[in-house]
Amino acid sequence: MNYTLTEPGLLKKIAKKDQERRLVAQHRTEHLSKWLKQNDFLMNKEAALGYLDGSYKDNSKSYHKRLDFILNFENYLIKYSREGDDDRFHSIFTRMPSDLKQFVRFGDKKIVEVDITNSQPLFLVLLLEEIRSIHQDHIQSSLSFKELKKRIKHTLSSYINNSNKDSYYNISKYKIDTNRLSNNISTILSKSLETLDFTDVLLFKKLVIEGVIYEHIEKVLLESNAVWKKDEQYFTKLYNKGKGIQEENSFSTPRKCVKTVMLNALYSPPNTKGLKAINDLKKEFPSLFTIIDAIKGKQSTDFPIYLQRMEAKFILDICSKRIHKQNPKLLLISRHDSLSTTEKHSKHLQCIMQEMLKNYLEFPVKLKREAW
Repeated sequence: MNYTLTEPGLLKKIAKKDQERRLVAQHRTEHLSKWLKQNDFLMNKEAALGYLDGSYKDNSKSYHKRLDFILNFENYLIKYSREGDDDRFHSIFTRMPSDLKQFVRFGDKKIVEVDITNSQPLFLVLLLEEIRSIHQDHIQSSLSFKELKKRIKHTLSSYINNSNKDSYYNISKYKIDTNRLSNNISTILSKSLETLDFTDVLLFKKLVIEGVIYEHIEKVLLESNAVWKKDEQYFTKLYNKGKGIQEENSFSTPRKCVKTVMLNALYSPPNTKGLKAINDLKKEFPSLFTIIDAIKGKQSTDFPIYLQRMEAKFILDICSKRIHKQNPKLLLISRHDSLSTTEKHSKHLQCIMQEMLKNYLEFPVKLKREAW
């Protein structure tokens, strides 16, 4: 059931908070927020409502969620922010269900999205490559623990909006403790000079760059029976935190299944035991997960947030900002790991992003274009 707020005092407080969020977003990401005007984007509401009636009539929750976005499209356009621990730019296009994008136009122009394939694994590879380089220096030059920690902390800070002591994320409640993270990594590197050989890390990098990481994991987990197929569905056991038990989860495709396993392995607490799929995945990439579990330490929630902020800094503060500086009249819409523009300019956007990513990551990256 939907409720409509009518209390004047509460509405005033909400409006004031929305305005404060917009001002922060405009200050930090004006090159993106400037496009979110009510008259620039149009939604074909008649077609969207017809689609809704045909696709979600038996799913009340999904129906009403989408109905809200359709009916309030113009009002939601001007509700955007860039605050929170993920450092992302949040707008109607990051909140709106993806299947409604097809009904949105920029004036009369179609919109095309350029998406970074396997975005967070790519940024993970970038971080791991830096750690591997520091580890090699540590072996060859016998860096002291203090020197090792200093280099790792500098690396961690450089990839997120955390390096400037006066920056937003150093003076807000969302600051990531890079000192703790660097201490965790330095400790594991110091203790594992012989056992941490990075062979499987290099394999992981190769698979991610080639865009076949999930196909590889699928093969490994199907062979070990950690993932199994039944009646055209794919199953694995995952931990249900709310219930405190392991339970079977079903997926329509093997990719969705192994991607969920991978995300659980990356982001769950390092002491997760008894989950065959995660344990078998960690056996395939032992050094990789030794480092990841060290980074997570006891506060495992910092790690996914750190990767999101690596992604956000590149997409929002490096890539899109440079593109806007070169092409100030080019429409830019950000959606987490993607940028969108009008169909006419989408190939140009893809070429620029491709080049910037290659220079930033120092290895080639696959991008895909998809029409809204």
